[in-house]
Amino acid sequence: MPTKFDWVTEDESDWEVMEWPQVETAVSSSRFWQRPFYLITLAILVAVVAIGWWQVQLRIRQATSDVKADVEAAFYTVYQAALNKDRELFSAALTAEPVWQNTQLGLLETGLWLDRPSLGLWVLPETAVPLTITLSTDLTTATVTATHAYITEPAPGITDTISLQHVYQFRQKNGNWQLAPLPAGNQFWGEWETDKGEWVTLVFSQRDEDFGRALRRDLDNMISRLCQYPEANCPDRFRLQVRLETTPQSMTVFYQSYTSIFLGTGFFAQTGTPTSYISLPAPTLVGKPTDAAGYQALWRGYGSWIGAVLIDNFLEARNQLEGREYVATLLEQVDLREPPFGSYRPYVSQKVKPPIPFPDQVLLLMCQNRSEIELWQYDPTTDYWQLALSEGMLATVRATGFVSGLAALPDDRGAVFTVQERTNGVARWATWLWQADGQLQKLVESERPYTAVTWNDINLVRTDRFLPLISFDREGNAPAVRMLDLWHCTPDGCDYQDFNGFPVFSPDMRQAIIQVPTTENRAPDLWWQAPDGQRIPLSTTGWGVRWLDNTSFVYLSAQTVQNPEPQPFDNTAVIRVHLDEQTKTYQFHDSLLESEQLLSLLPEPPKIQTAEIRLGIMGLYYNSANAQTLYALAMTDPASRAPDSYLFALNLETGETSLVWHFAESWVMPDFSRSGKYFSAVAFRDGFWRLIVVETAEKTTWELPPPLTASPQTSDWSGNEQWLAVPDTGVLRLVAPWYDFEKQVFHPAGSNCLTAVWVNQ
Repeated sequence: MPTKFDWVTEDESDWEVMEWPQVETAVSSSRFWQRPFYLITLAILVAVVAIGWWQVQLRIRQATSDVKADVEAAFYTVYQAALNKDRELFSAALTAEPVWQNTQLGLLETGLWLDRPSLGLWVLPETAVPLTITLSTDLTTATVTATHAYITEPAPGITDTISLQHVYQFRQKNGNWQLAPLPAGNQFWGEWETDKGEWVTLVFSQRDEDFGRALRRDLDNMISRLCQYPEANCPDRFRLQVRLETTPQSMTVFYQSYTSIFLGTGFFAQTGTPTSYISLPAPTLVGKPTDAAGYQALWRGYGSWIGAVLIDNFLEARNQLEGREYVATLLEQVDLREPPFGSYRPYVSQKVKPPIPFPDQVLLLMCQNRSEIELWQYDPTTDYWQLALSEGMLATVRATGFVSGLAALPDDRGAVFTVQERTNGVARWATWLWQADGQLQKLVESERPYTAVTWNDINLVRTDRFLPLISFDREGNAPAVRMLDLWHCTPDGCDYQDFNGFPVFSPDMRQAIIQVPTTENRAPDLWWQAPDGQRIPLSTTGWGVRWLDNTSFVYLSAQTVQNPEPQPFDNTAVIRVHLDEQTKTYQFHDSLLESEQLLSLLPEPPKIQTAEIRLGIMGLYYNSANAQTLYALAMTDPASRAPDSYLFALNLETGETSLVWHFAESWVMPDFSRSGKYFSAVAFRDGFWRLIVVETAEKTTWELPPPLTASPQTSDWSGNEQWLAVPDTGVLRLVAPWYDFEKQVFHPAGSNCLTAVWVNQ
């Protein structure tokens, strides 16, 4: 076999040593960043990471910016709803936390959500509010700090503008941002702190510490000065503890005037020092000052309120108007002012020209100054006040006790009022007529207190001849009515006729239906007083009598054969009765309306099935100028649901019934203007009064903003029915409803005017 290989050993071979070229390996002895290729690669990687991080940050910033924009939009929705008193929009912007939500709605309705009138601070509406928005890390909660401008009035007619910071919290729910309550814990408010001075101990949260300590010092100084005056009647060894509350409900203290606040008092056995207590909302809730001017305004607000409460509580005499006089005088001694009453707003200019002229009439006002009653006259055209009675005439009718409101005559040629007079400790009651020429006419004097009933009450007459006076016994029932004939009067009084019951006269005043109370717990008996004076019992009981013309009337009844003693919320029917004067007979017609028929007209959605709601018709209202319509005021039974009231209109020609207005109140006092063109109602619930006006032809409605702080004893239309005069606490409000215009009028001596009526010049 041939040999393939020729093997030799290493020693045998003569090796040729070859020179191989040097090749750089992947690992070099030099540093890698000194190589251009790797530097470029690293730069690219860093750039990619940086761009990614920048894009993430950009998206985060964009998302945060979008969220802040949404929060800002939510804030302005709440802000504008509050300025416009838009309850529906405002309510929709709140989180569904019932107690807090009801508090916010109450503040809105009373004009206290932004304004602080009890502290002498009124918000200045702005189109743009400086905001600072802070978001939680999960972007579901936002804290908004808003700086609001406020008007303050350090002296009468002199106003300043200051700034207060408010803190709001918004939460996101289902994609929407809603206003929520501020956090309640220490993380937001901090711990409670106590600062003790000579007279005052102030308790406050750490969040309000700076303001709290400064307020304590100023309160100490104020009380020290105040108690130097014997008239202040400060108790011996007096101390006051003021607590700045952090709960939203603490703001409701300003629903009331300072005259309604009573100090709580404790006694420390260790020191033997009686200590009075008062709580007010913390400045974080009211609005925190941003500078020295803001602090001075807020301190004056707190100081005036606390000082007024102390003086009012220390006074031995509790007469309200006398107390107010002392409060105002003593506060002036310590460089403070009496807290404003009612809906007073210094920035509501009284120089603004009204959209329509004032009527060629003046206002007659019953005003109280200290413990005295005075009759004043005010001309809105010239803005001029004068006493309506001379000093001698004032002495003639000087009231030493009760005084009734004014009731204008139907033709506006005068007004009637009743006063209590005491001679040798014996009380007598006198009813007087003030006439347009300034003269007084005594109408009647009696040992029984009779009160003049305004002619605006359509239960009674609308002629200028007969004046109904009504009186109740001590239990408040069994009314007695005395009908005065103003055409037959002497200096000592007028002719009259007494009724044992409540008469409702026909339009021509020739006959009446008398509602006679019964001793049993049932509806009044109805009697017919015919034109010849004969009284005929009607075989029924009922209430709410209204004449439709001179021969027919309607009334309310729940009496049936099966139900001889009806209750207020049994099915109530509106019954029409025709009278025959010649034969002295009467005829009952089928019911025009029943309360059960009204259930289907209640606004939806009802919170309870309508079958469970009991509805009672409480009264009927009719005016011959609007002869085709009968109005019925109904109320839900408080035992079945929260009591609401409803106004329905029954067309007497077609029989159709419609809902005119839903009052979210349990107590409503409605009335017509004299021509029947307007239907106004004062409604009450939870301490608030609202005035609603309905134009009867078009069924359009208007509400007086803000709500009333007191029930007006009268609200009177001018002769041309363009202007409505509404007395409120410490202010007379002249309103042109359909022009959305209001002028506020204040008594030059600071008196509180209780009633006001329009009278001819």
